[in-house]
Amino acid sequence: MTRLICFSMAIMIIALGCGIPAEEAAEKGLALYKENRLEEAYPWLKRAYTGGVEKPELALCLAYCKVSIDNDPSGAIGILRDSVLRFPDYAPAYYQLGLISYNFGPVEDNRNLAQAIHFSRLAVERDPDLWFYNDNLATYYYLNGQLDSALVYFRLASGLNPADEKLEERVREIERKINPVDSMEITAQK
Repeated sequence: MTRLICFSMAIMIIALGCGIPAEEAAEKGLALYKENRLEEAYPWLKRAYTGGVEKPELALCLAYCKVSIDNDPSGAIGILRDSVLRFPDYAPAYYQLGLISYNFGPVEDNRNLAQAIHFSRLAVERDPDLWFYNDNLATYYYLNGQLDSALVYFRLASGLNPADEKLEERVREIERKINPVDSMEITAQK
């Protein structure tokens, strides 16, 4: 009986990353993730997460792997929601929740867009200086037919990233849709 218990414990230790402490598993998993070696990073990230490592970027990377490798958006959303409860000011978690909600959320009545807008707005509130947060929020508003809100956030994104000509094109496109008469007059004056 004692041998059976020892054998079972040995298998459990091997299954948990060869007895590697959760902090070390986190370092290894995050390093592999940054090298875009997701398949290799995933078990290390899981080990670190289940081992109680409290790093917001760990949850973010694990959630991304969960969607990419396991095709499990519900599991990823669960991890990210847990993360925002622990780290309510960590904008990247809200940004990722917005992406997952849009791509995998329920499309009935545009609920996926409503969820994406909600989470993306929270990301922008926490880190308003990242142009791509504003761009994503603007895109969701645009897709949801909320052109005035889309225009506000495309303008913000364009101001934060003036080198991106596509952002300025989006601003002009929405301005033409909102005020088609004004756009024709400006074109005629040129």
